[in-house]
Amino acid sequence: MALVQRLAPPVPAARRRPRKKQASPTGTLELGRLGRLIGFGLRLAQLAVFRDFNEHLAASRVTTAQFSALCLVRDNPGVSQVALAEALRTEPPRVVTLIDRLARRGYVIRLSSTVDRRASALHLTAEGARVLRKLTAIVTRHDRAIEKRLRHGNRELLLRMLADIAR
Repeated sequence: MALVQRLAPPVPAARRRPRKKQASPTGTLELGRLGRLIGFGLRLAQLAVFRDFNEHLAASRVTTAQFSALCLVRDNPGVSQVALAEALRTEPPRVVTLIDRLARRGYVIRLSSTVDRRASALHLTAEGARVLRKLTAIVTRHDRAIEKRLRHGNRELLLRMLADIAR
């Protein structure tokens, strides 16, 4: 049995909807209202910052989440994975995987908690501390490069505004 495609009769030109603006040859789209939304602006900024971060740390094979976890473990020796998950605003199972990877690389160790025997207390190893010092120097350069994109004096203002949003 042959299928027959039925076409609707052509719409008269007077009744056609105006064509929407097409993407320019350079791929740039008009963002319209989307460009005025705080969340969209934050997302674009996050992508730019993460792209730059990943370029700076590509050789170390450390992700933004891993760097953040290493910093938090350094600054909070004995922190639990649950507390780390809360600080990173993520689910505890993701932190377990994150810490597993850092432990395999010899950067973090899990010790029995003195507060709760069911929990692990996280600590940096000597290797983890050495690597984190190196990474911190690289991330500081990355942060300065991002800061150069801001108007003079807006770093502290931006950090306060981001903290307000994150509450």
